[in-house]
Amino acid sequence: VSTTTKNSLSGDSSGKKDVGVSWEYYYEPVKHHSKTSTDPAENPWWGLFQQALLKHFQINVSTEVFPAATDSRFLRALGIKALGFSP
Repeated sequence: VSTTTKNSLSGDSSGKKDVGVSWEYYYEPVKHHSKTSTDPAENPWWGLFQQALLKHFQINVSTEVFPAATDSRFLRALGIKALGFSP
């Protein structure tokens, strides 16, 4: 199932109307959610990330599920491990 989104711009910052800009994009909704492990034995990058934050910044990291979506979901779908963080 493809999703289409249409957008248009009917004015600009100078107040001029009907600047004639419109765009359309298509995407395939993600149907399978790939996960990146936070087990350092399975994913050494996670272990290094966690250790570096603790060692250099004294920050203990806790994992959470991000309810929205980021572009990393496309990388994980290709089998590429991807981490995200929010300070």
